Amino acid sequence: MEKARDIIRKNPSLIWYVKSVDNLDLASITEHVLNYGDWDQFKELINAVGINEVAKTFYEHAFRPRCNYKEMSKIFFDRVFKKNVPGYING
Repeated sequence: MEKARDIIRKNPSLIWYVKSVDNLDLASITEHVLNYGDWDQFKELINAVGINEVAKTFYEHAFRPRCNYKEMSKIFFDRVFKKNVPGYING
């Protein structure tokens, strides 16, 4: 989890309004990297926690009636995970 937080520490503009990243959970980190990060930051997140965990976290939050994921992020990463994560099915 610290490796995921390190992504935010290196790129504070992803969550500019947070004073300390020490208490950020994986859901927040994933949401901000997928919404506002670039491809290299996405790959860093995959390396930090694994693509299965990122896909699971994305799925648990992105398809709720109220969520903070941008529509284009939802569409794009749903396709990425469908193609690259065995057994991934969206909501």
